[in-house]
Amino acid sequence: MRCFQVRGRRICSLIGLIALLTAAAWADTPRYKHDHLNIFPVASVAKGGAVTVDGDLSEWSVDAFVTMSADPEMLGRYAVRVAYAYDATGLWVAARVISRTPQTNHTDPAINPFLGWQGDALQFRLISDAAVTQPVPPDLLTSDRIVHCTLWQFSDKALPVLDVRFGMNFHAPTTLTGMQSALAYRQGDGYYTME
Repeated sequence: MRCFQVRGRRICSLIGLIALLTAAAWADTPRYKHDHLNIFPVASVAKGGAVTVDGDLSEWSVDAFVTMSADPEMLGRYAVRVAYAYDATGLWVAARVISRTPQTNHTDPAINPFLGWQGDALQFRLISDAAVTQPVPPDLLTSDRIVHCTLWQFSDKALPVLDVRFGMNFHAPTTLTGMQSALAYRQGDGYYTME
């Protein structure tokens, strides 16, 4: 994912802290859940030191990815391998999603982009201020320092979509589609990849 303008500011500045990517919070975290994810410099995880946004994840180091699933018995049917990296241009996301109906999402971003999560999609939240403590104080829950991102491909038109909203009340929505989303998808047999 590259930098993009939302409400007059560049979102690429958000790589200072990403703290709310997973929900596991106990000491004996199962191998299919994680209490944190690492975000690497692009130069350390990309062959040749650069990433090309084309949906082909072959330039990403296998060590950069973590596998997540809601249930260990579903690892072979519903799971995601995801990696994050950064450079001076912004935050980069790569994912390989295993699904019985890969890339099926009929949510039309022109009608209701807030519902993009209702099909195959990747969602995450960023906290753009390293001074924000965990758990997030109640008075900051509606702050612009919390950024909620939903990424999917609108199946009906093979259209990549990035929906960005702020705070836990999801205000100031911005929806970027096609080339503006800076996303690329590829479908395989029982999986799809996205960058």
